[in-house]
Amino acid sequence: MPTYKLLFIWVEGDDDERFFNKILVPKFLEKYSGVKIIKYAAMRKKKVDNFIKSMYSPKKFDFNTLKQLMGYGRLTEKKEAIHKV
Repeated sequence: MPTYKLLFIWVEGDDDERFFNKILVPKFLEKYSGVKIIKYAAMRKKKVDNFIKSMYSPKKFDFNTLKQLMGYGRLTEKKEAIHKV
């Protein structure tokens, strides 16, 4: 019996959601049984924290985090911003 695999993608807003739904979700569905996009910017911090904790213990789902790097000039600034996530 195939294993059910769900991927969560956390995005900031509507533009990000449209991009993922149109471009990346079809590719992810080749590997995952389902893909759930979550717009975290409109969520309360406590809800986001609890959601992330539930995914880590025990690790039930795959998830990725992406950070927009607009507004960062030099490459070193972008790298520093990524490491703060």
